[in-house]
Amino acid sequence: MDLAWCAYIPFEHFESIMSLYPQYRDALRGKMRVENKHAIIAYTQLGIKDPDFIKLLESYEIFNGRVGFEDFTEIFLKRWENFAGKAEKSAEISVFECAYLQNQLCELIYFYQMDASSIEKYMTGLIDSAKNLKPVMFYLNQPDIPEHIRRLGEDRVNEKGEKDWLRQMILYTENSPYARKHNLKGFEGIVKCFEKRQQIELNLIKKLPITTHIIENPDYNWEEVWKQIREKLDTILQ
Repeated sequence: MDLAWCAYIPFEHFESIMSLYPQYRDALRGKMRVENKHAIIAYTQLGIKDPDFIKLLESYEIFNGRVGFEDFTEIFLKRWENFAGKAEKSAEISVFECAYLQNQLCELIYFYQMDASSIEKYMTGLIDSAKNLKPVMFYLNQPDIPEHIRRLGEDRVNEKGEKDWLRQMILYTENSPYARKHNLKGFEGIVKCFEKRQQIELNLIKKLPITTHIIENPDYNWEEVWKQIREKLDTILQ
């Protein structure tokens, strides 16, 4: 469903890339999916350390404002419609994390700089494409955004113990058109961006035409969170 950290490469470009880097042909084909005359490659999972090659694949991502909004909408709407069509014929239950709210809203807010009503229109259209599946959303709400980011920064470190996630998040935020427009920088910039997204998310959830559950998690009691999720799922699946 999601395309974060994936290269979305037109077939004609893919063959050119293979000609330039024939040594990676097998690795690419092993991670490649074909969709709508494009090769989709989760390039961060290739295990290839060639920086020029990875940078080339990264240039084919569609996030971070790399494509126009019309193309972005068309790509994702087709993906959701295709998924829904296949899922309706299956008894399997699919679980997605961050593919609907987080990744989509980051793009809509930070790079397309859309207002709340335009975001609601887009997000409703996306979820409508899968409404026959009767999707259920669980939203884990962290009321203290600064504390939440600090915890993430402490947990998501590299092999040297450095706060790599926090550093990358600052760069990602500062380089977005939204942050530049509002002069958002550093840790405080991330906080304001997260708070903005959370505000839009909570308002949007109330209007979505699906079953939604907001679970408060101020104490980071994950056992209690999973208990609530299991109880609600048991009721739904009865």
